[in-house]
Amino acid sequence: MSETLIRPQHKTKPPDSQSFSPSAPDGESKAAPAEEPLVHPGVVKSYIAIHAVAFAALFLTFSVDGEALFMVAISAFYFLMYVGTPYAMARVGKKRLDTKSSWSKFLEEPHDTFTGAISGREAWIQICLIPACVMSALTLFCVMIIFVRGG
Repeated sequence: MSETLIRPQHKTKPPDSQSFSPSAPDGESKAAPAEEPLVHPGVVKSYIAIHAVAFAALFLTFSVDGEALFMVAISAFYFLMYVGTPYAMARVGKKRLDTKSSWSKFLEEPHDTFTGAISGREAWIQICLIPACVMSALTLFCVMIIFVRGG
């Protein structure tokens, strides 16, 4: 094995778990303060609205079959647990979402992430794009099921 492939151990220092970032040019960066909110309430509301539309489409499609509707209800319950658990933990930890800044200000400001700074608009798109596309496809499938079923 070539000695150029082996990293010399004496030149590297162990990473500090609080300030190490492999994406930073020098290998170190400061961690974001714990007081800063991670997302704006508008992002959370749009994420929940996307899923509400998806569950409404499923409910309208499968409301004729009790067993299928029961499975939709179970999925809705799991989604409530998925969203409700972090909400409850944040309430217990006395962490609130940032309601002081406006939606337009959030979308334009840069926000630090582990991989670098992005705008609030980019963060919103990263969080909601895939669920919105899945919801659109699901709604289209539900409409096709209703048309095929005759009604």
